[in-house]
Amino acid sequence: MRDPWTRRGAGVLLALALAASEATADEAALQRRIEDQNELIRRQAEQMQQMEDRLRALEDEQRAQPKEVPSVEGTVQPLPEAQLGHVPGSGFPVDSSDWGSLRIRLYTYARYLNQKGLDKNYTDDFGQTTSIDRRNNFQLNKVTLYSFGWILDPKFHYLLYV
Repeated sequence: MRDPWTRRGAGVLLALALAASEATADEAALQRRIEDQNELIRRQAEQMQQMEDRLRALEDEQRAQPKEVPSVEGTVQPLPEAQLGHVPGSGFPVDSSDWGSLRIRLYTYARYLNQKGLDKNYTDDFGQTTSIDRRNNFQLNKVTLYSFGWILDPKFHYLLYV
């Protein structure tokens, strides 16, 4: 007759062997899934690289195209700068010749101050009372006149302001 502990020991060893085989099967399945995902990532990276290459080629193609639009009868062509009049931020053209150009720009801001809603008197921390001159004002806080352009050579720019 065998010892009951031997049977139990054999059962435990058998259970451990089955668990180990299941673990290796799970690990193998997990390893296959990881390899499949890595392959998918590699394919997606290749596709992205191909798309970037195509995008760069299109950008190079676009840069190589001439910037001037050929004149087609019946289409509206942009006006030269001298005929545009006012372009925001560039000032107003005064004169332009072969000797130079002159443009002016005005920069100003105003302030409206209404003190009518205040009390007529003010008492400070020391108890001294002072009367307040309540006003309703409109003020120009800053007025700057810029004149700029070029003289003798279009590369020789000047800027004067008051």
